[in-house]
This record gives sequence, C-alpha cells and structure tokens, in this order.
Amino acid sequence: MARGGITRSEVERARQALLARAQNPSIDAIRIELGNTGSRTTIHRHLKALEALEGARLDDEALLGETLRSMVATLARGLRTEAQSMIEAVEARHAETLRQRDGAQAQLQAALTDTRTHAEQLQGALDRERLAHQAAREALAETAAQLREQASAKAALVQRLEDKEAVIASLEDKHRHARESLEHYRASQKTQREQEQREHADQVQHFRAQLREQAQTLAVKQHELTQLNRDNARLVTELSDLQRVYRDLNASATQTTVARDALAAAKNKLERQLARKDEAHADLVAAHDILQQQVDDARQAVAEWETRCLKLRTELKVQGGLFETLRQQIRPLGDPPPAR
Repeated sequence: MARGGITRSEVERARQALLARAQNPSIDAIRIELGNTGSRTTIHRHLKALEALEGARLDDEALLGETLRSMVATLARGLRTEAQSMIEAVEARHAETLRQRDGAQAQLQAALTDTRTHAEQLQGALDRERLAHQAAREALAETAAQLREQASAKAALVQRLEDKEAVIASLEDKHRHARESLEHYRASQKTQREQEQREHADQVQHFRAQLREQAQTLAVKQHELTQLNRDNARLVTELSDLQRVYRDLNASATQTTVARDALAAAKNKLERQLARKDEAHADLVAAHDILQQQVDDARQAVAEWETRCLKLRTELKVQGGLFETLRQQIRPLGDPPPAR
C-alpha cells in the first residue's frame, strides 16, 4: 500500500541513485526505487522542483557571464524539456502499445477459448455420431442375420413343398393306375359279356353248367371292385388333404416373401441412413479441420503480437540509452565548475 508524504530529499536520493546506475530517472522508475510508494503527482512535482533548482544554479554571477549564463540556461531548459517530452511520448506510446497488446491478447485468448469449446462440442458430436453409426451397423448386421434366417426357413419350406408335391405326384400316379386298372377291368368285362352274348346261343348248356362258377367269380370281382372304389375314395380324400396342405404351404411361402420384402426395405432404409451418417461424419471432420486451422492462426497471431511487443521493448530500451547519453551530454552544462 502506498504511503503519503514523500519528501523532495527522498525523490532526489532516488533520482541520484538511478543516474548513478545509468538508468532513466522516470516517475515510475523513481517510484519503484522508493519501494512503490508515493503518488506519481507528488513525484512529478518534486522532479520539476529539482529541475528548476538545478536551472537556478546557473544564475550564479560569480561563475558565468550574463550572456553565457543565459545561453546555457536556455539550452539546458530546452534540452531538458525536449528530453522530458520525448520520454513522456515514448512512455505514452509504450503504455498504449501495452494496452493494445493486452487487449488483443485477451481477445485472442477469448477466441481461442471459444474455439476450443467449439472443438470440444464438435468432438462430442462426432463421438455421438460414431456411436449412432456403430448402432446402425449393428442393426444392419442383425437385419442381415434375420434375412439369412428367413432365407433358410424359406429354403426349408420350399424343400417341404417339393416333397409334398412329390408325394402328391406319386398319389396321383397311383390314382391314375387304379383308374386305368378299373377301366381295363370294365373293358375286359364288357368284352367278356359281349363274347358270352355271342356264344350264348350255342353255349346255353355250357353256361348253365358254369353259371355257379361264374357267379362265384363275379362275386369275387365285385368284392375287388368294391375294394377298389374304397381305395379310390381314400385316395381322393388324401389328395384333398394334400391339396389343402399345399395351399397352406403356398400361403406360408407368400407370407415369407412379404416378410423378406419388408426386411429388404428395412435394410435399404438402414443403408440410406448409414450413408447419411457417413456424410454427416465427413462434414464434422471437415469442420474440425477448419477450426483447428483457426486455432493455429490465432496462435500465430499471438506469437506475432509477442514479437512486436519484444521489438517495442527493444526500441524503448534503445531510446532510453539515447536519452541517457543526451542527459550525460547535458549534465556538464548544468553542473557548476569546480571552485578555484
């Protein structure tokens, strides 16, 4: 905390110590030399008084003539005023440059923070997109597995349908053979009856003798015909059952085809969604690259500002050296000559 009541003697001691170390006795330098105490206004007032006191020393008539004293005093005041103006202008420019640099650096730091925050948000979005992309791939793999299972089930149904068709074909073949046998039997019976009618006239006696035998044979044949009719009815029933099974299998195959088409449509939809996810992922990667380039540009701008600040400090140091050289040149004009 700064203390009040800085005296002129303290300011003079601090000024002399800075001059002894070949440093510029500016207001800030004297304040630092005093331990960061005292107000700048008080230090400036004491410095003006000390400069006026040093200028008054040139008024000693015993040391200099009136004309020389006036010239030297005017020159010394002009040089001091000009040097002080140069120092104040350089300090003002330096302070303004520092303020501009601090403001620009704060803006760049804020922009860099915003850019990093945006980059983190984009990275989070990219991670979420990757998770969604992975989930879509897993859903697509599950759908493909379901399609494979449906294809296997369809193949099994097709195989069963082929087996049933083979059974139906076999039954139809048996039925056809039975029908042909029946027709052949009827044709043979018709031929036999016609032959019997032709031979009826001359074989009445022989027919009567064989009537019982023919009756027995006819009974056997009738029994066989009845059995064949029963077999035919049973085969017709089995054929109806097989045709119903065939229709059920055909309906199941149709449902399987519809399910397969629905799964194929779902697969195409998932593939389109996956393609859109890939495009969004590519856009996010491109935005991340642009933001990274902006961050690099911001860092380069900060480096350029730091280089400019270093250059300004170097220029200020050089100007301080020039001012100290000028002060060294002015000092012999303001100091009194040694006593004789």
